[in-house]
Amino acid sequence: TTLQKFKVLGLGSCHLNDFPDFLRNQDQLEVLLLGSNTIHGQIPKWIANVSKDSLVILDLLANFLTGFDQTLGTLPWTGLKELDLSDNKFQVSLPIPPPSIISYDISNNSFHGEISQMICNLSSLSYLDVSYNNLSGFLPQCLRNLRNLSVFNLQHNNFHGRIPQIFLEGCKLRMISLNHNGFQGPLPSSLANCT
Repeated sequence: TTLQKFKVLGLGSCHLNDFPDFLRNQDQLEVLLLGSNTIHGQIPKWIANVSKDSLVILDLLANFLTGFDQTLGTLPWTGLKELDLSDNKFQVSLPIPPPSIISYDISNNSFHGEISQMICNLSSLSYLDVSYNNLSGFLPQCLRNLRNLSVFNLQHNNFHGRIPQIFLEGCKLRMISLNHNGFQGPLPSSLANCT
């Protein structure tokens, strides 16, 4: 137990099997790295209040997390730029990070449902990896609002329908992966804007 306030806390690969209780008192964290541990179950409610206004990077990759101990439409950290929930066991609908997010990786889970139109408000988003999940439905047309997107990985899901004309002039896309879905029809001609 510590009363010390941290800005950067790296506890990756430390054989943790639960969220450390002393995190409850941390309100100045900017970087929290808890990846590659053996934390099981749901993310507790109190985690949503940890450094709510200061957290920039949150890494929970490669644990055994299944969901959130509360219903979350939008994640609570207002200045979050990087979020990695990949390689877990999440079995919930896709949570939406705050508009500040640049990198969002939820790959290799069991997230389900459709991509909410709320994701189109993430104008700073550059890296989006939702691969190897159970996401479904049509891709929203408003994805064209994601003008900074450079990595767009949707492979191994259950998306269907046509790929919309979402690639505008000045497209910054460097990598796109749509394989192992149920898309139909021609490739969108707007892909030609992604040089």
